[in-house]
Formats: sequence, C-alpha cells, structure tokens
Amino acid sequence: TISGCSTTMNDSAEILVAPQPIVYNVTGGGGFCNGDSGVVVGLDGSDAGTVYQLLQNGVVPQGSVTGTGSAVSFPAVAVTGYYKVKAYSPYGCDGWMNDSVLVTLLPNPQITNVAVTNEPCNGNQLGQISITASSPNGNIVYSIDSAATYLTVSVFQNLGAGFYQVIVKDAAGCTTPYAANPVEITQPDPLTIDSESM
Repeated sequence: TISGCSTTMNDSAEILVAPQPIVYNVTGGGGFCNGDSGVVVGLDGSDAGTVYQLLQNGVVPQGSVTGTGSAVSFPAVAVTGYYKVKAYSPYGCDGWMNDSVLVTLLPNPQITNVAVTNEPCNGNQLGQISITASSPNGNIVYSIDSAATYLTVSVFQNLGAGFYQVIVKDAAGCTTPYAANPVEITQPDPLTIDSESM
C-alpha cells in the first residue's frame, strides 16, 4: 500500500542541452589535370575538438580533420564528384556544413600535328617547328625546350639542327608532351671540295 510519505533528496541535478556544431562554409574544389594530385577542399572556420568528415557526393568518406578554431583543409582529393562536410562535436552532436563544392577532372590539351622544316644547308639557322594543338580549357602556350619556357606562338623559326622536346599547356595549367618526342631538325652534310677534280 502507499503510505503517502515523502522526503527530499540531497543536492540537485542540472540538465544541459549540448549545442549543435557551428555551421561553416565549405571552400575549395574545382578542376584538376590528369596526373595531378587533385584539389583541396576545406572549411572557412572550425571548432577546436570537433571532427569534420569530408564526404564525396555526401556519402563516401574521403578523409577527416579535427577542428583548430580556424580554417581547416582536407588532403587533396582526385576523385570527381560533389563534396560535403559533416561535423561531429565532442558532445556527440553532428551536423552538415554549409554548401558543397564540385571536383572535376579536366581534359588535357591535344596535340594534333607537329610539322618540321629541316635545315636547307649545313650550319644554317633556318629550321622550323609548327605545332597544332587544342584544348577546351582555354588558350594554349607552346614549348620546344621541355617546358623551360613557353610562348604564345605555335611556330618556332630560325632553329638550328638538333633535338627538341615539344610540350603544350592550356589556361588551366594542364600539359601534354608530344607523343613522338624528341622532334629532330636535320641538316645536310657540309659541302666538301674535291681538290683532285680541280
């Protein structure tokens, strides 16, 4: 039976509601060239102790970092897709960060032709290399010295006999070497005078 008696317990209990992770903006992303290490995705801020997970298409984990109280970056990613970030606070709360970024693989420029004009005479500097290339990523610059220097012109004139390394680069920084490198400019043998015939 219930007696109807009651008593007061000692002390008191405080119930706290753990805060949700602060929402920061996802940064970075963009295009990367074939053969590159990829592009960096990050956050424009973070909370110390909070773990941030990078997710490809919001599903596939691609690494995590612990907040520092300032902006953070994830290791470079080289898998295409949309990237979102989810935060996990020390209190067990989680939440999505603001926005997502797209990571894409850019096509490399294509070299469609390299035409060579050889030296007409031994020792002249009249050789020529003409390069035809295209890219959807913007304007192309051209090199015949293994990317030591690039020029906006595609025809290199007044070249001596020898071997040249042809490479092109587009506005996105993607490069393509000529598949048939090195390109050779030849010259005829020097003229000789047969003294016995004189």
